[in-house]
Amino acid sequence: MLSLLTTKRPTTAPAPPPNYGVYLVTDSTPAILGDRDLAQVVEAALRGGVTCVQYRDKLGEHAAVVATARKLHVLTRRYGVPLLINDRVDVAVEVGCEGIHIGQDDMNVHEARKLVGNDKIIGVTASNADEAIRACEDGADYLGLGTVFSTATKKDTKSIIGPSGVRTILKAMVEAGHGAVPTVCIGGINNDNAAKVLAQSSAAPAKSLDGVAVVSAIIAAEDPAEAARCLAGHVAVAAIPLVVGAVGRTTPLSHNMTNLVVQNFAANVALAVGASPIMSNYAAEATDLAKLGGALVVNMGTVTPEGLANYKQAIKAYNDAGRPVILDPVG
Repeated sequence: MLSLLTTKRPTTAPAPPPNYGVYLVTDSTPAILGDRDLAQVVEAALRGGVTCVQYRDKLGEHAAVVATARKLHVLTRRYGVPLLINDRVDVAVEVGCEGIHIGQDDMNVHEARKLVGNDKIIGVTASNADEAIRACEDGADYLGLGTVFSTATKKDTKSIIGPSGVRTILKAMVEAGHGAVPTVCIGGINNDNAAKVLAQSSAAPAKSLDGVAVVSAIIAAEDPAEAARCLAGHVAVAAIPLVVGAVGRTTPLSHNMTNLVVQNFAANVALAVGASPIMSNYAAEATDLAKLGGALVVNMGTVTPEGLANYKQAIKAYNDAGRPVILDPVG
């Protein structure tokens, strides 16, 4: 039964897009890292929920930087997280990591794309709307917006834009037709201000940040795993209004196979949040319903052998279609 509950992705489906929710930028300087091992700190952060890692070392010798990047890539692959290299495209190509991040004073997107290929991630730093729109037009896969607040980890910041500056850029991106390009903000973000920054920078419902990029908030933290875990919580909470709003805008199909006690409640709740409920306990219909792009909700109640077979057939249909399955095993 449990094996059927894991939603499997069809072999022809594309890989899921990168998750930029908790984006870690490394810093190997003694002032931030101290005497700790960078790989150990990054691994702890990955355990805590970091979803993207950017290795930044602009001054290190090529061989040493490549060696460290390879070490980090072993870790990020273990956790299914992309590793990006800041600026040094030659290192990214040699290591074979998932992509690069470039600033306004680095190589442009077109040149970088020729070197890394079309299948790699290219992120670009932008501190104003013009830079953001130009990067999107050039083919950037995501943007790092900032600097939000002044920070000790970057001395050469051109401007401090604050959450309001981020919001201005997000609005401009939407108006220019680039609202689908993912964005994170960077610069002085930590667990004390992340929730406020995510809320104040939002241009919802049109566009909000996809995550926060941090350096010392994790690298210098006494417990990097816990710091990452807390940041992940802030990002998740900030997404709640967006998810609720998306339900109302898209009216997703909610196929409910529920016991009769909760059937009316489930239908009314789905309608109240803007979903389109279908109350069907007949498993033979599941194959066709699964093709409509919704999800299956199973609330078994006191299950019978016949009912169990019915549920298993429906769950398999949604698994085969690569659609979500939500199980409530209690009556």
